[in-house]
This record gives sequence, C-alpha cells and structure tokens, in this order.
Amino acid sequence: MTSEFVGLDANPDEQEQTIASILTADSSIDAVLGVGPNLPLRALDAAESAGRTLHIGGFDLSSDLISAIEAGDIAFTVDQQQYLQGYIPVILMHLQATNQNTAGGGLPILTGPGFVTPDNAAEVAALVSAGTR
Repeated sequence: MTSEFVGLDANPDEQEQTIASILTADSSIDAVLGVGPNLPLRALDAAESAGRTLHIGGFDLSSDLISAIEAGDIAFTVDQQQYLQGYIPVILMHLQATNQNTAGGGLPILTGPGFVTPDNAAEVAALVSAGTR
C-alpha cells in the first residue's frame, strides 16, 4: 500500500500530474482511494494520462463525481452525510433537554457510512442537485 499527499484541491493540474508520476513510477498500483470529491476525479484523469486502468474510490459527493460513478469510471464514493452528522446531535440534545429522551442506549448512533455506487448513483445525483446531499 502506498500513501501519498498529492497536493491541494486548489491546484488540480498539480494533483493530476503528481498522481500520474506516481502511477508511472510504480506499475504495481492498481487502485486509488481519494479523500474529498475532487481527488478521485484527478486520479481518473491521471490514470488516463499514464495509460493505466485503476479501481478508483473516494469520499464525499459532487455532481461530477457521481457522474463518473454512473459512467462506471469510478467504483464508489462514501457519502459522509454531513447533514446527519450535524443535525442528529442538535436534535438529540433538544430532546434530552425538553423531554428527557435518551437515544442510542449509550451506544453510538451511526450516520452512515452511505456508499454511492452505480446502483444508486442516479438517485443520489437527484438529491445532490436538490441541495440535500
């Protein structure tokens, strides 16, 4: 396994070139997992530049990333579901303060992970367009 920092999202060309260089230098790399919605797309472009076929996954959502998943170019992304991460704690605190409700029995209340794959990308794309995801 290789772990590399490939530059900031503010410079997508640098990211793509760095990934392409890494892929050219190490032919054993067959997959890329990018953090954020942009890095998987840069990895896709870099793989094309390097003449490589990769399994690519990511974290977070964007309409471009979902389109690449729908096209079968990127395998998946993990939807972090930030709305749930922010909303659920506020609701739980409100319910505790106003009604003495305790949810979860002292255990974590999970907000995912939610995976976006070719099987559900169209539905998630509609929600991203609506601004709820």
